[in-house]
Amino acid sequence: MVNLTTVLSAVAAAAVVIPSLLFLRISIWIHQKDVNELSETRKIPNLSTLGRLKETWEMIVGGVPHKARAEEMRKIGLLKTLNDFQQKIQRDIWWFHFSGPKNNKWFAKFVTSETVHQRWRPSDKSVVHAIEGESIGWGTGESYAQINGVIGAAFRGQKPYSAGYIKSHVAELATEVRKIEIGAKQRVFQVNVNDLARRFFFDVTTDAFMAHKMKALSTDCSFFDYFDRLRQIPVVTPESKKLIDACNTQIKDLISNRATAIESGEFKVETNPDILSLVAQALQDGNFSERQATCTISNIFTAGTLNSAMHAQFVLLHLAYDQAIQDKVRKEVTTVMDGDFPNDEKPLEYTTWTVKESLRLYENGTFPLPRVAAHNITLENGGVIPKGSFMGVSLLATHRDATYFPEPDVFKPERWDSNNLAPFSFIPFGVGSRACPAANMGLVNVAVFVAFIVQNYKITLPPNSAHRKGINFNYALRGNMCLEKI
Repeated sequence: MVNLTTVLSAVAAAAVVIPSLLFLRISIWIHQKDVNELSETRKIPNLSTLGRLKETWEMIVGGVPHKARAEEMRKIGLLKTLNDFQQKIQRDIWWFHFSGPKNNKWFAKFVTSETVHQRWRPSDKSVVHAIEGESIGWGTGESYAQINGVIGAAFRGQKPYSAGYIKSHVAELATEVRKIEIGAKQRVFQVNVNDLARRFFFDVTTDAFMAHKMKALSTDCSFFDYFDRLRQIPVVTPESKKLIDACNTQIKDLISNRATAIESGEFKVETNPDILSLVAQALQDGNFSERQATCTISNIFTAGTLNSAMHAQFVLLHLAYDQAIQDKVRKEVTTVMDGDFPNDEKPLEYTTWTVKESLRLYENGTFPLPRVAAHNITLENGGVIPKGSFMGVSLLATHRDATYFPEPDVFKPERWDSNNLAPFSFIPFGVGSRACPAANMGLVNVAVFVAFIVQNYKITLPPNSAHRKGINFNYALRGNMCLEKI
């Protein structure tokens, strides 16, 4: 006899998932119709990315989410709010997708624009603002210039490999993986790599950019737990509001404690100052509002933790799927890190290629680098982009353009052996003045994480993995991987 609770759970899950899938597919059709009309009536160039966008949407929504995830979506009311959000985009805003080096270069120079965040003010509850205000990532106009002027010094003169902090965090990573191995009591054991990576990069980010030890990897860290939980709640709910308040409180305490330590002489600001110290001083001097300060620190956590962890997971998935590439990485890592640590003279070249290939294939999925037109824009061919329109460089289309990347859907690290890429054909860290200022640091941190795992363990996929026949984007960041001590 079928359990009534099971039946009701299945019906509830279907009530959430099926309308969501239908809505997204309808949205794709509406989007395609709008773009076709625009191409004919406004002469908008290079709007050929919709095939790619549609393909990726289907990759994302093509599978049925786990029952637990569906139940979570139902509890927090995700469907209704997400639909409202999507409908607002489709109803009120034209999306213009650009791709290709020529348009990307033009887009980078288009400085009279606003970011999407400027369009949706913090008072707009259709999208969550973990920390209200602006930051180096979302700031616009004078506010952006002000924030960049305060913390820009922390990004200049970076020497990622020579940064001693990486070694200590790799040592902690080794200890934690060893604990999991001992607890498993078997040679081949499963690890939640994404959780491990998020904690590792959270620690690395706070150490590198804030000169602060969080120890999310080796201890219970309430700040990480609040922050990590927020990423799973993409809409405003009572629960997310509590988490936002908790994160705000901890960030304010971090800033206040650093300001006190600087004033007392307990903490010395180095020649190359860290972001937390710069923010604390700017707030104390009246050059920063409290909103700008908390948002800036939050933005650093997000950019340094979630993105890096995602790409480390993608790289390791591909290495688990393709043992030949994994063997090449291991050979390089064993040579470079034989009793030593990689440095600027002896970098992890092939390993870094695998990270770049992951960035090429998966950075931002379908979502373009966004801007909002501050005024009507007349293009060279006479076409007009109306004021208020969303514009974006589609990374998906740009990075999978066969003109610049032969066999674009194939994971081929060797393609990075040559530096003859066309300018603006590979822009995973953004383009123009808003490009990520910590790009080099991000590449190195992911490469080092991958190198440690591969040097010490053989990576394979569990028997029930969704990736047995190829990387399944829908399940890319879910499930475990198997490690076997070498």
